[in-house]
Amino acid sequence: MKKLYKAFSVFGTSLTIAGFFMMIVNIFINSKIKIETILLLNEAISNIIKNILTQIVNNTKIYAYSLIATGILLTLIANFVHNQIKYKKNHK
Repeated sequence: MKKLYKAFSVFGTSLTIAGFFMMIVNIFINSKIKIETILLLNEAISNIIKNILTQIVNNTKIYAYSLIATGILLTLIANFVHNQIKYKKNHK
């Protein structure tokens, strides 16, 4: 049972780190690449590519927030449950 708490804690930490990494990549993309100024072949194709890239960047932000929240929640729950069991063992 002890390894289960540790696994949830490690998994939660990994999700949190992945979320922060995605946020950093998102900030980097938004600061270095101006999606609005992309022009390929003609304006119609450029508009399609701009819309696709904008949706990808927005979805990345949503996934990053979700990963961060889920990771923190998993880590906190795993540590809370582990401490409760440890507290009960010590006070019997």
